[in-house]
Amino acid sequence: MDAAFTIRDMEPADREVVIDLMTALNRFEDRISGDRVTDRRGGLACLLDDVEKLREHGGIQLVAEAGGAVIAYLSCAITHGAPFLKPEVRMYAYVHSLVVAETARGQGIGEALMRAAEDFARSQGMRSLAVGQLAGNEGAGRLYERLGLRAHAIERVKWLD
Repeated sequence: MDAAFTIRDMEPADREVVIDLMTALNRFEDRISGDRVTDRRGGLACLLDDVEKLREHGGIQLVAEAGGAVIAYLSCAITHGAPFLKPEVRMYAYVHSLVVAETARGQGIGEALMRAAEDFARSQGMRSLAVGQLAGNEGAGRLYERLGLRAHAIERVKWLD
């Protein structure tokens, strides 16, 4: 694949490809966690959840395109944090979805999308950008660390019988 790509706003015509990307992400993460919905309905549900999160306080949905094909997707929403946060940092930008097609990884696409999310957050006056990382997804962790994101909180789960 050609390493040249462009980042642009997601358009309605991108919907089916983005659902496919989200489905692929769910399948990838299911191999790590074992708790993801791996059919196409799961991918659609994830996209619809992103849209709902953007409605509340605004945000962006971006795609990366190469050779006329969408190869990556990012959704970043302005989020209202918990009341224990200081008022000046209570609103922040949160990347809810980031997925790069397996065939397009290692070309700087995820990094470019995250930098676009950071630019968006700054343009909205946000003082921070956050993203969740599934424990065990070391590739994502390396990207986020390289971009200066540091671990801030740890969420733990105990599966009950």
